[in-house]
Amino acid sequence: LGDDLCARAEYVGKDIARAGCEVDFYDALREEAETPGPFLDFARFALECPGTVTLPCGTPDQEPINRTLLLLENLRVGFGKLRLCDIKIGEETAVANWKGKSWLSAWSNSLVDTCTNSVGEGLRLEGMEQPPPALLARLLAVTDESHQASFMRKMILGERLSQRFALQRLRARDVLAAFLDLS
Repeated sequence: LGDDLCARAEYVGKDIARAGCEVDFYDALREEAETPGPFLDFARFALECPGTVTLPCGTPDQEPINRTLLLLENLRVGFGKLRLCDIKIGEETAVANWKGKSWLSAWSNSLVDTCTNSVGEGLRLEGMEQPPPALLARLLAVTDESHQASFMRKMILGERLSQRFALQRLRARDVLAAFLDLS
């Protein structure tokens, strides 16, 4: 969907091939929203999720294929611009044999955890839509070719990975400052 159409669509779809456990979560949340209990307020505050649907999906240059999608409330509805943060929470963000995660993949993720803010403060920023100018400048400085260290980082890791690693190393106070920056 284009930005304009996406901003008006009431729901967005997430392929359940990549989000199977989320279907169970939102099913349980719907039940909680209908019964008095400790999670009632949280269930009412969380994203609306009417369930799953199978729809033909594709891009203009490929033949559509049917996919089962988890429908989630579109947070962009009613906003011209919206700053969203993708934050991983927890000191350890992958465990072997959980949801099919291999030992090697979990070990690799543990290296990322120790080199980022996951271990230090228990969270890391994975991405941000509509980042403020100050954060964009900081990310560009990470791969600025006029500085030797930045140039080497860009040559070894690449621009995209270097900038993502910089995001993942941000302290919680810097994430919050970027999120709240109205410039």
